[in-house]
Amino acid sequence: MMGNVYGSMEKVTSNVPPQGLCQMASCLRESTDDLDVAIMDSRALNMNVEETVDGIIEHDPDILGMSLFTSNLDVSSQVVLQFLGKSGKKPLIIAGGPHPTFYGEHFIEKHEEFDLGVIGEGERTIVEIYECFREQGDLKRVNGIIYNENGNIVKTEKRKPIENLDTLPLPSWDLLPELKQHYRLTGSKVKKREEGMSIITSRGCPGTCNFCNPRGLGNRFRCNSAAYMMKMVDDLYRNFGIRELYIQDDMFTAKKENVIEFCSLLQRSGFNIPWSCNSRVDFVDRAILLEMKKAGCWQIGFGLESGSQKILDTIKKRTTVEQNLEATIRCKEVGMEVMGLFMIGCFNETEKTLAETLNFINRAHLTDLQVTFYTPLPGTVSWKKWPDYGHYDENTKIAFHTEPTFVPFGLTEELLKQVQKKLYLRFYMKPRILFRYFINSFKPGVFRRSIQTLAGFINYMYRA
Repeated sequence: MMGNVYGSMEKVTSNVPPQGLCQMASCLRESTDDLDVAIMDSRALNMNVEETVDGIIEHDPDILGMSLFTSNLDVSSQVVLQFLGKSGKKPLIIAGGPHPTFYGEHFIEKHEEFDLGVIGEGERTIVEIYECFREQGDLKRVNGIIYNENGNIVKTEKRKPIENLDTLPLPSWDLLPELKQHYRLTGSKVKKREEGMSIITSRGCPGTCNFCNPRGLGNRFRCNSAAYMMKMVDDLYRNFGIRELYIQDDMFTAKKENVIEFCSLLQRSGFNIPWSCNSRVDFVDRAILLEMKKAGCWQIGFGLESGSQKILDTIKKRTTVEQNLEATIRCKEVGMEVMGLFMIGCFNETEKTLAETLNFINRAHLTDLQVTFYTPLPGTVSWKKWPDYGHYDENTKIAFHTEPTFVPFGLTEELLKQVQKKLYLRFYMKPRILFRYFINSFKPGVFRRSIQTLAGFINYMYRA
């Protein structure tokens, strides 16, 4: 069911494990000794709706939970409805994730197949729901949920964010299908070997970007300590054979002293794990880049978004074109590769600003490129403001970010697609980029993923 999210980019993207579900499972396991917790990752197992329904029936759950994104809502709803029609049992059905968090009452009113929705972080909430279910208690005592009680929507008190993320147990990766077989990093995130996966070590973001920073998740940055991060790496290395890492956090370097301590611990471990991460250009300097490089970090992804200052200001990025350029040059000086993350079709986008982005990509030190389409999403500032800037079909069923869903005034969907192709082709046809991929393709642990990524990318570029 992965194609429902990524469309024709399915073969290009990573397929990363659901760390949130694994962490909630660990919290449930920690709360009691006699609880049978299971995770069925239908995406990793490439299961269709019918197979997923049969798998749920086989598990015979008393409580069934699903993580919902707006992009997978329809298929998840199909699964639940078919399950209810086919099974003779009615478990408590819980929806968590971004969609119920941001849609709240509208979600519960429209989707009666779900008994309740979890708003915000779910690790503590799921334990309290289970305890309430076991004792047949009153759900009103559980903070952070919304449900329908005899036709009335009940929304309980907001749950406070988890202050110390280290209090959470390590994720229960053992409940997933075999990690090395069923999960993968995209080819651009693989340095030496295929046995790689992603982890998340922080929550919240101090940024003000209008396409992100959802109010439901908070803007205060919280992160795991360096020691906890090292425990996570040690667990994956020793118990699951993971040999490469992608730290998926949007703002990995927000707390520099913690990153430097983590780098020190990783060096002392002797694991020699290549890893990559993401950050903002205004949260890196030469000193931290050098420490990361020494600890095995070979690539950093920057949300550069645009080569136009007008666009950066419009989307409230709080960076400048020159800052972006200088950060990429700084990475080159320390020997670190840069994944440039761009969006086109933003508010106030014009043919002139698109040309400025092309010019910036030609000037910057980038070794990889990702160009997606600006997409207003629920819970972001852009969601309320898009009518002032263009056209958007709120009920679209196409894949988010991989197809234009929002089109600024004065531009067309076809033009945005053409510009995306132009940006990709101009970048990847550069001799230095072609040579780099040619050399990397001969690495034994990288060859297969490189071919898969190339095939998926070509399919996406020349789709109808």
